[in-house]
Amino acid sequence: MPGTKAPPVFRPDQRPPLSDTRRAAIPAVPGLAVPPLDIPYSWLQPPVRTRTDKPYTTAVVTQSSGTVAYDQDDDSLDEYGDSSFTATLYTDCDVDPANLAAWVIAYHATQPGDVPRTRFVSLKMCLSKRTVEEQFYLHQGLSLGRRIQITGHPPTWPTGLPHQIVEGIHHTIGQMREVELTTSPVIGTSHGVAGPWFRIGVSSWDGSDEIPF
Repeated sequence: MPGTKAPPVFRPDQRPPLSDTRRAAIPAVPGLAVPPLDIPYSWLQPPVRTRTDKPYTTAVVTQSSGTVAYDQDDDSLDEYGDSSFTATLYTDCDVDPANLAAWVIAYHATQPGDVPRTRFVSLKMCLSKRTVEEQFYLHQGLSLGRRIQITGHPPTWPTGLPHQIVEGIHHTIGQMREVELTTSPVIGTSHGVAGPWFRIGVSSWDGSDEIPF
């Protein structure tokens, strides 16, 4: 289209150099979790749409053998009512239903006074307004399942909202190039903090890291 600037295309030997700040957020360290990808709040296109996750206050897990496990969080149940998680497992270990039910309640129930976890149903950025270096930073860093962190966000944002997991990526190419993300909140003992999950080669057996189900 007349007046439309074509997006840059790079051969491997033409990739633009990254500044130390940009480079530091990208590489993964062997044996460790990939660090979150920092995305400045100023890069976001309004409106930023969010949705609060309803906490699970009860959990019922059934095993194909007939074993049934039930768990609940009394305080969360009183605050938010009965919001039940249900699942059927086809495993041979009889303790699996109880482990899964306990894990769901431990990490998906919300205590009174806490803010339920929130996800982005639309997080849009206009790539046409970003420099070539910034476009390459996003192109290299964004992937399904990647943790992201929104930096420089308003102080009124709920606790944990800046920390998300990418669940969907949608590209729009027209007069302006845009990328739109859908995300899910990070799950852990504290809002915005993953785990602490047990990782082979990193955690110790007598440590405090949790084995998630």
